[in-house]
Amino acid sequence: MIKTLVCWQCGEILTNLILPLSRREVCTHCDAEQHVCKLCKDYNPRISGACDEDLAEDVREKERANFCDYFSPRPNAFNSTDHSKQTDAAADLAALFDDTNNETISDSRTVNADDLFSATGEFATTGEKEKELSAEETARIELENLFSSPSDNTVNKNDSD
Repeated sequence: MIKTLVCWQCGEILTNLILPLSRREVCTHCDAEQHVCKLCKDYNPRISGACDEDLAEDVREKERANFCDYFSPRPNAFNSTDHSKQTDAAADLAALFDDTNNETISDSRTVNADDLFSATGEFATTGEKEKELSAEETARIELENLFSSPSDNTVNKNDSD
């Protein structure tokens, strides 16, 4: 009798499975395919080919369903450290490309690109004190100036839009 199987990707208990595991089985929680190398008892990422079975054909995509005849599911396939690394990497990527409309700065200052420069292209001042820009803000403004057309950089005083 096999122990309770968990999804290799999310760790959710796999229910309503028919054994032997079909190639088309998926996790009901995360939709990950389950007839994959990472759920197999022979999966070993520390060796070349990542499989302890010498006769098994090489499978390139270890996280995709395959037709391996030597597949046998292992109950402890979920690795929470791999999952947390993946989650952390996804969060870092989302934070890197997060669209905050470039209005709110992390230290609670707000900056509008139109307010940073005067009509002559000089650095605008607020009273007697100039706004200090972070390296990120400066780089963003330089990129906007670099990729905008020359007509975008001039202010048309007759334009009422």
